[in-house]
Amino acid sequence: MVAPDVQRKDGKGTILTFSKEGETEANNHKKLSEFGMRNCSWLQADYFLQDYTLLINILHSEDLKKDVEFEVVGDAPEKVGPKQAEDAVKSITDDSNDGTQPSTSTAQEQDDVLIVDLDEDDSSKNADISEEERIQQKEELDDVITLD
Repeated sequence: MVAPDVQRKDGKGTILTFSKEGETEANNHKKLSEFGMRNCSWLQADYFLQDYTLLINILHSEDLKKDVEFEVVGDAPEKVGPKQAEDAVKSITDDSNDGTQPSTSTAQEQDDVLIVDLDEDDSSKNADISEEERIQQKEELDDVITLD
């Protein structure tokens, strides 16, 4: 992360580093303990350039190897960010030469479905209309004149 915003997850929103240059330079040489960070404290790092948020749990350990200041433990996603989407698009478009593009719709867009449920009463009304009435309705519709 080039310019993340890092804040202490203490309910107060204490900012340790800020992406705007010069805003928090005084904090660069401070230790986490100077911000009240102890064992089991949380930090939240927001990286706005990639829309990425990282939650960091600080755990104190006396069992680190010699000359090791910290250890990162946890499961990280295999791949994140725009690069993953670009790779997916490339693999889809390289396999076909017909000019089709992958769908850009999302699940939310696909939820715009209207289900129309006809009542049985409506269908029985249409069945009760005589042939003469149908012809008359059709003739009435034929009388519509369109102007260009």
